[in-house]
Formats: sequence, C-alpha cells, structure tokens
Amino acid sequence: MSGTFKTNGNKTSSGHGIFDGINATHHNDSDYSGSTRGDNRVLTWRALGAASLLAIAIAGGNVAAQEARSSSNNIERDIATLNQQIATKQQQITTLRNRPSPEQSELSAAQKALNDARSAFQANASPENESKAKNAEFKVKLAEIKYDKAHADVNALVDDLDQLKSQVANKQREAKEAGKQAAEQQATGERQQQQKASDDQAKRRQQEQELARSRQEAEAQQKEIERLKAALAAKEAATAKAAAPAVAPANSTTNPIAKPAVEAPVESTKVAHVSAPVAAPSQTGGGALKLI
Repeated sequence: MSGTFKTNGNKTSSGHGIFDGINATHHNDSDYSGSTRGDNRVLTWRALGAASLLAIAIAGGNVAAQEARSSSNNIERDIATLNQQIATKQQQITTLRNRPSPEQSELSAAQKALNDARSAFQANASPENESKAKNAEFKVKLAEIKYDKAHADVNALVDDLDQLKSQVANKQREAKEAGKQAAEQQATGERQQQQKASDDQAKRRQQEQELARSRQEAEAQQKEIERLKAALAAKEAATAKAAAPAVAPANSTTNPIAKPAVEAPVESTKVAHVSAPVAAPSQTGGGALKLI
C-alpha cells in the first residue's frame, strides 16, 4: 500500500504505508502544541485588541461627557458673572437718574401726572379721562427724551446693560445646548459600558470554546502521533526479527561439523540365487537322505 502521509504543517513524505511519515511526525510532534499555543495567543491578542478598542471608545465617550459638563459649568459661571455686571450697571443707572436736575424734576412730575391720569381713567373710563391719560404718556416720553439728552452717561450705561443682557441670553442658550450634549454623552457612555460588559462576556465564552476545541484537537493529534509511533515500533520489531539469523541446534557446540545423512538401506529387487539342498549321506546306512 503506497501513498503520501501528511505530517504537521505542510510537510509530506512519500513511501509505502503510513509509516513513511512517522519519523517526521516524531520529530515534529511539538509543532502542533506550539501552533496551538500560537493560535491561543492570536485569539488572546484579538480579544485584547477588540476590548482595547471598545475601552478606547468608552474612554473617549467619558472624556467627551466630561468636556460637555465642564463647558456647561463654565457657561454657568459666565452667566453668573454677567448677571453681576448687569446688577452693577442697573445700580449705576439708578444712581445717575436719581441725582437732582431740572430734567429729573420734569420727568418726575410727568410720571406723577401719568399715574394720576391712569387712576382716573380706571375709575371712570370716559373719553375725557382717556384723552388725559394719553396726553400724560406723551409728556412722559418727552421728559425722558430731555432727560436722556442731559444724561448721556446714563444712555451709555443703558447700552452696556442691553449688551450684557444679550450676552446672558446667548450664554443661556449655550448652557442649554451644553447640558443636552452632556446628557447625551452620559447616556452614550452608559450604553457603551453595557455593551462592553456584554461583549466581554461573549468574548470570554467564545475564547473558552476556541481553547476547548484547540485542546481537543491537540489531544487527538497527540493520540494519533502515539498510535503512529507504536505502529512504527511494531514494524521495526517485526523487521528486526525477520532479519535475525536462524538459531543453531543444541549440540552444535560439541560437533560443529554436521554429519551427512545416512540413507536407509534399499531392498534389492534382484532375486538371490538359492542353492538346491544337498543330501548328506546317512551314517546309519539306512539309505535315507538328510537335508542339510
């Protein structure tokens, strides 16, 4: 029975029977265990690589969430600072407007007349009282215009106050957006943590299964190697026995030269010549013959 026996790896040996590759298998019987360890290392590195990528993603998500929260906190601090500036501006404006001046007196009188006209219109909603209230509102606006012209510094403060209020509104929108992003990042991080736990569990199960298969394959390969070794040993023993010299007889030491075999006597096919009986003369004289 001739054929080709495949050993571990890509090595092959041609010959008769399965024993042609046993020696190669015998010398390379550690290749499979080394290959198995290599496969296990590859599996381990792959699992570590996947886990590292997921860990990096989770770390990146955590960093993004922290940055969003930090940004939101910074915006809240900016809003608090702006509110303090607004309060200061408002106090300055109030102080300047309350300082004694003709324009201030006229504005105060116009404001008092407007309040009285509104009270009268609320008590009696007559056309006359309505006209008086509208006229009082117009006088207040004129007094404010005169006052503002006389108090340009107050107008500058008012402009600053408006800008501060606008900045606060913008910061509030930014804070709202930053808070939304922080919440989304936190939710994403939690989902990634859950996914990581699930993936780690699945990877551990897969790795255990792959390692179990590798051990089974290694055990099967080792058993096959042992079987081939035993078969080779049996074949070598049989070959050695067949090639050994024949065992000599027990008396070969005392008579080393064997005697030639003695042939059994062969009975002659020729008939021997038989002499006729001779009659001896009788000593008695009786005349009778005596056969000898």
